[in-house]
Amino acid sequence: MKRLLKIEWQKLKASNAFKVLILLYFIFMALVAITLGTISIGDTSNPNGFSLDLGQSRVFDFPYIWQNVLWVAGFFKILLAVIMVIYITNEFQYKTLRQHLIDGMSRKEFLIGKLSMSVILAFVSTVFVIITILILGAAHSSNTDWTLIFDRTYFIPAYFLEVLIIMILSLLLGTLLKKTGLALGLLFIYYWVVDPIAAFKLKEFGAYLPLEAMRNLIHQPITGMVTNSDQIGIQNIFWVEPRDVLVVSAYILLFSYLTFLLLKKRDI
Repeated sequence: MKRLLKIEWQKLKASNAFKVLILLYFIFMALVAITLGTISIGDTSNPNGFSLDLGQSRVFDFPYIWQNVLWVAGFFKILLAVIMVIYITNEFQYKTLRQHLIDGMSRKEFLIGKLSMSVILAFVSTVFVIITILILGAAHSSNTDWTLIFDRTYFIPAYFLEVLIIMILSLLLGTLLKKTGLALGLLFIYYWVVDPIAAFKLKEFGAYLPLEAMRNLIHQPITGMVTNSDQIGIQNIFWVEPRDVLVVSAYILLFSYLTFLLLKKRDI
């Protein structure tokens, strides 16, 4: 395993695309998290109207900050998906996969290396967001009770799964199409068009689609920030549904297995 990870890290370290995208990912997440408190929408002076003032709300208060920041961070996971597509398609375009097989690496070992690096990148992303949350919470939260600080940290593994599934899906699409442009195009179309429309059409069954289940892991954090949210039909969901965890976990395993079948049966 150590040998496989060393090989994969050498490839990523030499990739300019990886360096740029990973830097943008961390910069964007940090900037958005820091500027959340400056957002104000609606008439905050009218107690009977809709208003959203993050600066005056509990957006950075423990335990609400966990859901708030992790939900926002989820918007940037698409950059990690792009990294994964480039990461796997380069193996086909530069014939490095073929060379690995000639040198004695099995296709199973090749996939294990890619899956392991996906897990590591998802873990590093999660740790970075945790550190960001703790810093913001320490600076802005009025709650200093340890039980409150670590309440609702169940959103942390949910975020990890959210990042991991989009990366494993990207790995599958890259292996299937082998071309960076085609794989990214299909990923974007499915991510922003096909899956949301299918979920809407299927109604309650749409929750079992892979990316819809992913989006449902961390719901929009309305609690404590929107005045009279019940009047405009907003449902406050501040928990993680076990069903969504199971569905996302099942798709992660399925996508990994399908990627293995493609690598096993395809003429490299």
